[in-house]
Amino acid sequence: MHQRHYPPPLERNYHRSSAGQNRKPEHRQDMTSEASATMNLERPWEKPWPSDGLEALHKCPICNASERQVLHSDLVDSSFRCAPGSWTLWQCAKCRSAYLDPRPTPETIGLAYENYYTHGAGSSKVDYQSLNLLRKIRRRLVNGYSRRRYGSADEPAYELGFYLAHLVPFIRKVTDRQYRHIPFPAGNANKLLDIGCGNGDFLMLASSCGWEVCGLDPDANAVLSATNRGLDVHQAGEEHFKGESDLFDVITLSHVIEHVHSPRDTIENCFNLLKPGGMIWIETPNIDSFGYELFGKYWRGLETPRHITILNRQSLHNIISKSGFEKIRDIAIPSPTFLTYRASLAILMGESLQSPISNPRSIAFKAYLANVKENIFPSRREFLTVAARKPIY
Repeated sequence: MHQRHYPPPLERNYHRSSAGQNRKPEHRQDMTSEASATMNLERPWEKPWPSDGLEALHKCPICNASERQVLHSDLVDSSFRCAPGSWTLWQCAKCRSAYLDPRPTPETIGLAYENYYTHGAGSSKVDYQSLNLLRKIRRRLVNGYSRRRYGSADEPAYELGFYLAHLVPFIRKVTDRQYRHIPFPAGNANKLLDIGCGNGDFLMLASSCGWEVCGLDPDANAVLSATNRGLDVHQAGEEHFKGESDLFDVITLSHVIEHVHSPRDTIENCFNLLKPGGMIWIETPNIDSFGYELFGKYWRGLETPRHITILNRQSLHNIISKSGFEKIRDIAIPSPTFLTYRASLAILMGESLQSPISNPRSIAFKAYLANVKENIFPSRREFLTVAARKPIY
């Protein structure tokens, strides 16, 4: 099969300012050596990863094929600038998944999460009374849909919202993405597990719909934030339930598979933990996306070294199917293309992800074109969102 190579063409277009000058940060020539040394101490992404904290693979962690090619070398943590190390990203010649090799060991990967975004205390909705009239009406309509579709307790609500949502697909899809397409809770003891739950935002949402929720996350700070909200969250992966089976009706993994060392084992463990007929829901960046094709090594979805394996549609479907799942379906979500393109441009320019961009219309136009193409070629979406069922024996 012909392999696509994705160079970073935007480097030619965006790496210069409107005046034609490079946008790379300039350092004062009169900076003292002491100040320079202090600055270097504050740039952890330029330090090496501990040599005894690396493991070599020499083969694809998804399909075990050894044939491969280098996509990018000398990658650093350009997203959060908190992880040390320089990394090589390979692409498997067989399944075309991308993976780091060598990569951080499970024992040292925590070094990459010292300034990660799931540490916060959690988000909350804007107070209803502070909204203007139109936004109040919209909130009521959305609440009407979420109450009827997901069993939420959101108030105030217009029941009409459930019917109008089918006439406004974008708003409905935004709400469905927020609730991760979970089924309406039926009867008692509906149990949901969120792997990589972070600070517990989704668990709070599912709990409000009547689900008995549990979360797992390897990050101690994120777990502390979640438990402070009264949630049942453990600092662990799915191995926390080792030896158990048929526990949950739904398991969700939102932007988790790309972080774990063995995606195949994780999905197989989820299969065992689900009750017959249970649902797994997965979302992950797509190495075949138009965004990666455009930005190359500056693409936000790489997030080296936290993203150690990045799949495509076919490789994700394959490991889900081989784990025993059936009724695998792709889910079209409102595309995050503009946000990922904006962040990718910030990375290319060497700026923080929150920095304002100089030409937002240009990025918005490129994102719009990508959205149009994604509707024609869904395997090239920025994110892969997939649901599947465990068979009922």
